Amino acid sequence: MSVDTISIEFIIINKRLRQIRSDAVATLAQSIRELGLLNPILITPELTDDGQEIGLYRLIAGYHRLEACRQLGMTEIAANIVTIQTVDQRLAEIDENLCRSELNHLERAEHLAERKSLYEMKYPETRHGACGGGKNGIGIRERTENEINSFSVDTAQKTGATERNIQKAVRRANNISQEIRDAIRDVASIADNSLELDALASLEEPDQKAAVRAVLDGKARSIRDIIRQLEEAARPAPEQMRPQQKQEECEEQDTASEGTQDWKRKAKDAASHVLAQKERIRTLNQVY
Repeated sequence: MSVDTISIEFIIINKRLRQIRSDAVATLAQSIRELGLLNPILITPELTDDGQEIGLYRLIAGYHRLEACRQLGMTEIAANIVTIQTVDQRLAEIDENLCRSELNHLERAEHLAERKSLYEMKYPETRHGACGGGKNGIGIRERTENEINSFSVDTAQKTGATERNIQKAVRRANNISQEIRDAIRDVASIADNSLELDALASLEEPDQKAAVRAVLDGKARSIRDIIRQLEEAARPAPEQMRPQQKQEECEEQDTASEGTQDWKRKAKDAASHVLAQKERIRTLNQVY
């Protein structure tokens, strides 16, 4: 790795998970103005299909530093130049961001979800059900001298987070649609609240949209409040429960075969689940 001075106009920035924070850029700009850039950015040469350099560089880490220098009117910036595979570039950028404290819960979940995809792309043997799902996160099908940790073990070692929290964060990102994540990105009460994100992730996508719209419109205090209301609306009233229970008792008495009883019970449970889902969505759309 070498440190060079690179023209800012030659640095390419891909779409990035971590959004620019204007307050962080302003703070960095003040520091750079007074002390200079103490920590060079990280870039890699942009190559043609046959591996030839074209004089452009792709940013790996240091987006805020680059933007601060740009706002100061600087045309060049100190940069560490590395040549690594694309997957490794993204992993390096994500790892740097995860080790910082300013990511909110949504951003951290998105970073971890992408890190999981990239890590398992690089080490396919660590995927669940492959060689990496073994004891203590180490592959068990094909042992080698250089055993590779599973994604959660590797990430825990690099970030200091627990494996359980890493797995929960990945589920948040994977279970909330991209459209919904973009809609709540600047809504701190949801995006920076792990309980709210977990509640949102527990809903189907149509319900997610309606729930977020209700919170943004001020019709509900939180996603969890909406879920509580849905559960209460779907719960049968006491006077409705007694006839239903009585009917079930009669049906059980009239059924001679235990196998038939089991079949009817399963059919009734399935029908009740479908009706509850329909009622839940109908209620959500009517209320919000």
